[in-house]
Amino acid sequence: MKRLKEASIPAHVYAVSLYSDADHICPGEICKLDTKPGATNIINVPLEDKNHLDFMVDEDIYDIVRRHLEIGFSRAHERESAPDKTP
Repeated sequence: MKRLKEASIPAHVYAVSLYSDADHICPGEICKLDTKPGATNIINVPLEDKNHLDFMVDEDIYDIVRRHLEIGFSRAHERESAPDKTP
């Protein structure tokens, strides 16, 4: 997470961080990604009362991950399908 937080995430990369303050192994303050005003490609998703194990077995978290994967794939497909504007 430290290296990811220090990296400059390109605008075309859809990055999502799920975190919970109840996770004592990887707490929320470590997991939150820095966002820039107006940026729509970096998303922080707070999860209430979820511990570290919940991230592996909780169906609600699975649905959140699946939804964000769909968004990321959709954005990538739109970008790849867009006409090339280079001369």
